[in-house]
Amino acid sequence: MTLLRPGFTAGNVARQFEDRLLDGERLPKRQKVEKIRPLTAPFDGPSTSRAAKATEVRKPSYAAVTVAIKVQVVPEGYRKVVLSSENLSQLEDALLEEIVLSGWDSPIKFGGIHFRVGHLIVDCRNATTAEWLQLSVPSLSKWSGISLEVKMCDDLPSSHNITIFCPRTGDKTTKWIMELIKKQNDLDTENSRLISRKNEGGGSLLSLGIDDNSCAKIISGDHKLSFSLGDISVCGLKKAKAIKSGTRQVETPRNPPVSAEKECEES
Repeated sequence: MTLLRPGFTAGNVARQFEDRLLDGERLPKRQKVEKIRPLTAPFDGPSTSRAAKATEVRKPSYAAVTVAIKVQVVPEGYRKVVLSSENLSQLEDALLEEIVLSGWDSPIKFGGIHFRVGHLIVDCRNATTAEWLQLSVPSLSKWSGISLEVKMCDDLPSSHNITIFCPRTGDKTTKWIMELIKKQNDLDTENSRLISRKNEGGGSLLSLGIDDNSCAKIISGDHKLSFSLGDISVCGLKKAKAIKSGTRQVETPRNPPVSAEKECEES
């Protein structure tokens, strides 16, 4: 005869026995089954496809493998003689017409055309295109403007654009202003070219293109020019490395217009 512990009845024991039996018959939880890799796949590290993508080298673009030859189309006597915006558009059309009429036996390929102040820059895809341009430009059949010539970009002195505000010159001519700058600063303003002029606040806001010599003199003068009875700031040139920034106060024109202050902040 089996004795039961105090507090347990036959019914309780039967229910516990059934619960244990049921627990033993329950299936174990489903475990994750690892996928079997094919024998050709590496057992360590990323899959073959991912490794291939990681080591894949991008092919260089057409622009990267093609070196453009930059050629400048300028009027004869350039610097003193410049092409207007209308002239540049007419010159572009004349070049296209010349390609159509040309009997050149090699493809004429350009990578781009750039309108610059007073002249045109053309990107040639190859040397034969640059040669065609040099031979064709002086005698364009659809061009009736001033005489043109072609120069490689390295043949022309580089130019720099500056912006200056000349106070109390709203009623003065640009020629008078440039002559005053020349006499007070020993600059060869004959090689400078006017890009734009806007009269503001009783003065003149001038954008000029200058040569390397003028650029060097302006930088050595702490980006200032003597003008009238004081100094004016020159904006647009990179600060010289020898000049420590933040250690000086740059004089600005008296009551300069907002646009002149903005030009100086952006330079």
